[in-house]
Amino acid sequence: MNILNSHKQRTNERTLTMNIPQRQRPPETRTAITHRFCIADQEGYITVGLYEDGRPCELFITMSKADSTVGGLLDTLGIVVSVAFQYGVPLEALVKTTAHQRFEPSGFTAYRDLRSVPSITAYVFRWMTLQFGVQAPQAPVTNNRISSPTEGGDGS
Repeated sequence: MNILNSHKQRTNERTLTMNIPQRQRPPETRTAITHRFCIADQEGYITVGLYEDGRPCELFITMSKADSTVGGLLDTLGIVVSVAFQYGVPLEALVKTTAHQRFEPSGFTAYRDLRSVPSITAYVFRWMTLQFGVQAPQAPVTNNRISSPTEGGDGS
């Protein structure tokens, strides 16, 4: 028996177990929460579809003054987040990676629990943490300045 056949035989004898994620599609008719927001002078709406147990299953973000590029990016973000929810990605994991992103529009909001935000995505995910009871991550403070997680948090 040569080495190749010996390896194939040993591989076939092993039982490989893999956890393959299963997509839980939302029900045909579902409850949703819609929230109106305003960042600086940009108005928008967040709509979160819910499973019967109250977990989020889909996300839609609409901006009133969005051009086709911004609108398309927000639609894409909503689709990606929706699929992530349906495959069981916890909201905490999404919040951790997006809550401190910085880009325009940014600034003050009318929402009392989110007085100022660095971006639309930061607003959306921080609002979802408040709505669904998830603890928002704090931006790391290094060398007397706040750094975003994408900067590595080492102040460099």
